[in-house]
Amino acid sequence: MTIPKRVLIAAAASVVTVGVIFVLLNVFPGSILGKLFIAVGFPLGSLIFLATPEGFLRELAPQGGPDAIGWAIAIGALITWFTLFFFMWFVAIALMRSNTTPHADARDMPAHTSGNGARAGGRER
Repeated sequence: MTIPKRVLIAAAASVVTVGVIFVLLNVFPGSILGKLFIAVGFPLGSLIFLATPEGFLRELAPQGGPDAIGWAIAIGALITWFTLFFFMWFVAIALMRSNTTPHADARDMPAHTSGNGARAGGRER
């Protein structure tokens, strides 16, 4: 499989995986999965909060304060998890074997031939 195709498949699978996790977090809000999701995204979220222009943060959270920090951490968590799952899926797809080559037992078999090489209409009865 070509690398661009592998990248597209890995990106799509990563988006779906992060989406499923997000849905699970909404269904089970107090689970350990939610705490892990936020803990992994916190370092990048704090960097996003520090590097993001103030005007953008005001657009996300007009009140500022905890809402702006929450949005930065949420965006950081989504980017972090997307990146982690992207590399996981990319490696998993790379390790999959292609099914385009014939099987070893099929290559060793002789071509199928009938006992009589004559056409069906030309055989003696």
